Amino acid sequence: MSILSNLKPNEGSVKNRKRLGRGRASGQGSTSGKGCKGQKQRTGGKIRPGFEGGQMPLQRRVPKRGFNNNFRKEYCLLTLEELTRIMPEGGKVNLEVLRENGYAGNDATMLKVLGTKEISGKYEITADKVTEAAWKIIEEKGGSVNLVSSTNEYATVTLGQITRKFPKKGDSAVDVTFDAMKSAGLVPEGKTKVAVVAVGKLNGKYNISVHKISREARKALEMKDGKVTVIDPVNNYRIVDFRDLEKWFPKGGEVTVAALTKMGILNASQKVKLSGDGRVKAPYSVQVHKASAIARRKLESFGGKITLID
Repeated sequence: MSILSNLKPNEGSVKNRKRLGRGRASGQGSTSGKGCKGQKQRTGGKIRPGFEGGQMPLQRRVPKRGFNNNFRKEYCLLTLEELTRIMPEGGKVNLEVLRENGYAGNDATMLKVLGTKEISGKYEITADKVTEAAWKIIEEKGGSVNLVSSTNEYATVTLGQITRKFPKKGDSAVDVTFDAMKSAGLVPEGKTKVAVVAVGKLNGKYNISVHKISREARKALEMKDGKVTVIDPVNNYRIVDFRDLEKWFPKGGEVTVAALTKMGILNASQKVKLSGDGRVKAPYSVQVHKASAIARRKLESFGGKITLID
């Protein structure tokens, strides 16, 4: 008996094909089982999910409110009034200490100190953000503020800290550089840049070389006939704005790298970058290595000219 002659497919695995359009008696004639006319009868005629025939679909009729910010940073907000109530005698304050006192929740990852109320104790605060008003009050009571943040590459230094760490000697100006601040303990480990803010007062003339400075701090420094040098450590740029040009070239004219080097403003290896801060009060013909779009627009509207050099 031949086995091959007895082979057959499993029951139900093979079905007769549906013969469409073979007359109405077959049950699949005329419209071939697709109904009468319309989009769904046509070849390739499909309806996308959510389509309701042209009327406003459900997903658009339902109101939407708010959104979830995936990049949200959860701060623990601490006012000076609350700080006095929690720790009236002063001491070290950071996020972990506040959690131990039941003030900060586990979802808070950063600390911000703010407020204008007077405090009675001496505090050593380690936070991610501190308002200038709160910072000033803390330092007036002999306390200290240390800004730490994984997303902030700047070490924040106040004018009061500069005055205390670099006391004035005679009538000559005191030179304060990034390396000097680091040696004085004002720059924590891991910070590569320095930002100066207007907290505290200067008691003399200072020449400060930093990466960033607030407008109020610059104004306080210039009122004491001091000088600010904004540096860019990555490209070794000396950042100059229109306030500097007004001070160095009050009548306008040609501003070149050679002229700035001769005046002692630039080092031999430094490049010049013109920023758009300040007002243009005279026409300048400026030769720089880099210029912001705002600086170019301001200068050209006043009849000046910018030439970029390599």
